[in-house]
Amino acid sequence: MAATLLGQLPLWIFATLLTWAVCWFAVAPVYCQDEPTCAKQLKTYPRYYHLVSTAALIAMCGHEVMGLIATYMGAQQTQALIPHLKSRCLPSFLLALMFGVLATAEPGFRDLSGPLRM
Repeated sequence: MAATLLGQLPLWIFATLLTWAVCWFAVAPVYCQDEPTCAKQLKTYPRYYHLVSTAALIAMCGHEVMGLIATYMGAQQTQALIPHLKSRCLPSFLLALMFGVLATAEPGFRDLSGPLRM
């Protein structure tokens, strides 16, 4: 089974890249500075987008941490019966870690060129 999955890997990579290209050209995002209304908003409130993004990332991180705690507490009694139960907590842990890292890095992006507007 692993051999067939590895054999299909180039096909999946190609499909992913093709999907990305189609979506990118369909949406055609531009920099905020190139759009007059967005540039005006960005000049009036230069840190607003990053503040909202940071708040949303913190909220998502908190949601994943609460889900991780609930999963761990609910599975604590059955861990002795099912040895592979610890792996159920890994996706929530990785998401919480990812959102936490992004929330701490997002304020540093406010000094870059600006957000893309779709």
